Amino acid sequence: MTKNTSTIAASLQRDEKMRAIADEKFVEQQRLKRANGNGLWLELREAIVTECNDLNREMGKTITRIDETASHTLKVRTILEGRPRILVLVYEKEGLYVDWSCEQRGAHWHIATVGDGSLTFARGQMMEPIRTDEVAGIMMRILFNLE
Repeated sequence: MTKNTSTIAASLQRDEKMRAIADEKFVEQQRLKRANGNGLWLELREAIVTECNDLNREMGKTITRIDETASHTLKVRTILEGRPRILVLVYEKEGLYVDWSCEQRGAHWHIATVGDGSLTFARGQMMEPIRTDEVAGIMMRILFNLE
């Protein structure tokens, strides 16, 4: 072997090893999301229910109502004069995201892993981490057309 072929072979082997490590990391992240994503979804559900209860208590009357749904769905409606608004969130276990819609708006929150292996929601093209309570606050503001 020449020095040139040795250098090329070493570079190709290094690239191959790096791809294998990246693939292993991706597979592990997917495993963590599938194993623990439901817990993050339940945390978000609870945060939104808490926001609704707190808002009702603060207003001194019921202005939001949680409709009974399947465990992978949450439906929140406003009880105000005029046309009620409805926020629907659906946990997509296979896709590892929470899809939401309210009136003509809709999008989804991705489930992402962070450095220590824990899960968080992520938003935007940069997949910026966002806490569950922040997601709940945004969803409530969207429900009341404040965002």
